[in-house]
Amino acid sequence: MLPQIQRILYTTSLSDHTRVVFRQAISLARAHRAKITILHVVEPLTHSESFLVEAYMSPETTEATKNLAENLRQTQSQQVLDRIRARVERFYAEELGPDAHADLVENIMVASGSPPAVIVRVADQLDADMIVVGREVEGGGWQRAIRGSTARQVMQLTARPVLVVTRGSEESWGDSRS
Repeated sequence: MLPQIQRILYTTSLSDHTRVVFRQAISLARAHRAKITILHVVEPLTHSESFLVEAYMSPETTEATKNLAENLRQTQSQQVLDRIRARVERFYAEELGPDAHADLVENIMVASGSPPAVIVRVADQLDADMIVVGREVEGGGWQRAIRGSTARQVMQLTARPVLVVTRGSEESWGDSRS
């Protein structure tokens, strides 16, 4: 029996070149009558950054800074959600037309943590049948050389099927500011 695909976890970095990845997730969802959850993961401050904040500020200032950072995180999360919603609406209008069923995207989430770990955790929580993730063709710097791409790490951390879509510079959301 062929596997059923009912829930797809689509992960986005919100870079300029993620439309091709979303297009694949939409194609799968339409073909299998599946629902998509969109996930964007925000990396928290590194240990070095946290240490610097705590080392150079008084305890009162540090606490105030943490409160400010939490408020900023909540505001940014809402802005990211709004940005993703706008991208999805634009995608539907530009690529699927006015008669498209806008119910393919079931949920949009923003989470904080290590992207590979959060992606796998959310996929497990959703009991996703497939994870769709993009991978840049080039770049990434020394961290990527040491740890590997997020896509590679996700594949190593999960037994779920992972569709890795290579992103090239020819694809974009059309507005690099969004």
